[in-house]
Amino acid sequence: MRISAKDFSSVVSKIGDEIAGKYIRKIIFYSSRIFFLQLSSSRRRYLVINLDNANPSVFISGLSNTPPTLVNPLYLFLKKEMNNAYIVNVSQINNDRIICFKYTITTSAYQTVKRRLYIELISAHPNLILTDDEDIILNAFRKNTIDAPRIIARGFKYEKPHNASRNKIASDEFFDYEKFTNYELSRLNQSSMTRNQEKFIKIYRFVNSRIKAASRKIENIKADVKKANELLSYKEIGDGILAYPIDKKWRTDKLEINGKIIQLNSQKTLAENAQSFYKIYKKAKSTIALSDKLIADAEQELNESLFIKDFLSSSTEEEIERFVSQNALMTAKDKIRLPVTKKYAPYHLKSNDTVFYFGKTAAQNDYLSFVYASRQHIWFHLLNQPGAHVVIKKPNPTDEDLITAAEIALLCSNLDRGEVMYAVKKDVTRGENKGEAHVKKYETIYVSFIRPTTLALYKAAHRLEVK
Repeated sequence: MRISAKDFSSVVSKIGDEIAGKYIRKIIFYSSRIFFLQLSSSRRRYLVINLDNANPSVFISGLSNTPPTLVNPLYLFLKKEMNNAYIVNVSQINNDRIICFKYTITTSAYQTVKRRLYIELISAHPNLILTDDEDIILNAFRKNTIDAPRIIARGFKYEKPHNASRNKIASDEFFDYEKFTNYELSRLNQSSMTRNQEKFIKIYRFVNSRIKAASRKIENIKADVKKANELLSYKEIGDGILAYPIDKKWRTDKLEINGKIIQLNSQKTLAENAQSFYKIYKKAKSTIALSDKLIADAEQELNESLFIKDFLSSSTEEEIERFVSQNALMTAKDKIRLPVTKKYAPYHLKSNDTVFYFGKTAAQNDYLSFVYASRQHIWFHLLNQPGAHVVIKKPNPTDEDLITAAEIALLCSNLDRGEVMYAVKKDVTRGENKGEAHVKKYETIYVSFIRPTTLALYKAAHRLEVK
């Protein structure tokens, strides 16, 4: 929420009225850019400093259930230099979006020293700068080098920026401080993803590396298969060499076979050259034979990693904490314990010893199709329209099973008739968005009515149990 310099003066005044004469009891780094300073007036009153590049801000508000601090060098420095700091006064600098807190602290030698904290809320260059009473810089959020026009580095004198920001023209409307703080609090709620990425950076990097590795593996296998298919013709070349009506011990550097000139190793006999071509052919054939399993394994790893990435981006800090603790000893070769919370759990029902699974949300569909189901299982979806994913977890379902699964797919979309496609799961790949799928080949079933027995089964379906 961009405000004018005049309105910012109101913010500074509000902050000064409340914080002057108070102590800073605790410092919390919510993220690398958002800091909470607890006031002595109340356990829930905090000075909030948000050094967001696009829209930096500072305000005082009540916060409940503040999370543990993230620890970094700047946090450790501020904890030493500002813990239990007594705020003397607060002022605005140069009629700009710069606020200065003058405070005192008692050192470990029981000496009282004066300090200043400058917060520069300048778009694209927000900063937090700590100085002594003579404005000698002690530390800063953003530092630069001595060749910069305005040096911000330890030991140099703090210089106030000139024309730091373009002041928004003040309106005649009354500045609503409560509306301003409510807006800034809503931004804090939206920043939880950033905090999680910083706090759990190792697990984010681990999962992203698995995604990249699995993607590269799939691409490499497909490239190997493409090359191997081209080498299958080497069997015909070997046959052609052996069929040549000359002594097989003869040596030459080329032969014409089926109208093509084939280059040979002149150091080998015709028989030895033929064996070389057969050897390459057998290796290519073996590569193709193994490719399906290798691609299946790589796709499973990719789908699981994408699922975990989605989990990380849509879960609470506590849920991620549990997941990380379960995988504390995780290495690149370990099997990750998938974080299956209730929001991912699909529905299931049983009919004649066949279990049917289906999702009702994008998250459930995504988990069911690309994590829970195996390549040999049968997958169902409405033809040419959005709907639920339905899976039969057995490789050779009966015709009765196929009809029941198609009926379930229709019931999930509140339809009583329609066309449903089905495919072997190995022919279904993940789409661009959560819950989307691409189907390479499929067959269809048209259902003209829903049988009462299937409707009863559908109504009795329940969620998979999750821990």
